[in-house]
Amino acid sequence: MLTVATSEVVRLMALFVRRIDSELAESAVRNAESGVQAHHQRWVEEVRTLSELQALEARASAPLIAAS
Repeated sequence: MLTVATSEVVRLMALFVRRIDSELAESAVRNAESGVQAHHQRWVEEVRTLSELQALEARASAPLIAAS
């Protein structure tokens, strides 16, 4: 009887460890996806800021035309 109980405990522990491993892997994937999305969002904001700065520079360097 002890052998059956011991093997059942070992089986349950192995199942428990596999579930923890899969949850850790899923968490790692979610964290990686979140990091990639945050990096992309920062890049989009940087490109937008650069475009706005270029537009301001172009406007500042354009000659002023006096209305007559």
